[in-house]
Amino acid sequence: MVGWGVELPLPLFNRIRARWPRLWASLPPPKSNLQSVENDLITALNQALNNYQLAASNAALYKSEIMPGAEQQYKNSGGLLQIRPNL
Repeated sequence: MVGWGVELPLPLFNRIRARWPRLWASLPPPKSNLQSVENDLITALNQALNNYQLAASNAALYKSEIMPGAEQQYKNSGGLLQIRPNL
């Protein structure tokens, strides 16, 4: 026997599929991916530059103030490295 029928796609039997529109609507709108990546790169570059500047200033300080005294002490000791604990 051949018959005709009507099919209605009602989400009665597939509740997960019925929830998708609400789930998508509840998500925050996406950021502009390109702008987000650009901001992340600028932030990382600024942090790297700040780290470099700090390291360079520390190296200059060590070279100008700490190393001359340490070299003089080394020469005065006859080239022997002596470590004395601070008691």
